[in-house]
Amino acid sequence: MINPKTSEQIIHTLSHASLGARPHPSLAPRPLFDPMADHAIVLYDPTIDDKPIIEVIDDEAAEAERKKREEEAKGPHKSLKAILGIVDVKKKQEIKVPVVIDPRLAKMLRPHQIEGVKVCLLMTY
Repeated sequence: MINPKTSEQIIHTLSHASLGARPHPSLAPRPLFDPMADHAIVLYDPTIDDKPIIEVIDDEAAEAERKKREEEAKGPHKSLKAILGIVDVKKKQEIKVPVVIDPRLAKMLRPHQIEGVKVCLLMTY
């Protein structure tokens, strides 16, 4: 663009800011394929494979107790969020979903290949 009064070129830098005020939609996580399909191979099912360990539960309780002590140690001064009781919305909850192989691929795999895929999945976690 050129300024018509001074005939100088106007340099405009992009800010890469979002133009709209609407927040991005947050979609609930879901499995890519139906775990109940005929040839579906479920590599991980959170209802079966994920059992809470007693040590983890104890660690969470200890962590909560430690945070409570830190809050008390700060003294009488509290943040505005704490006074108003505002909960941090950005804290994401970890939702676990089943990991399912594509049924079109699963019906072509042989049993030893299925075991190999399961082992590879376990090695990544």
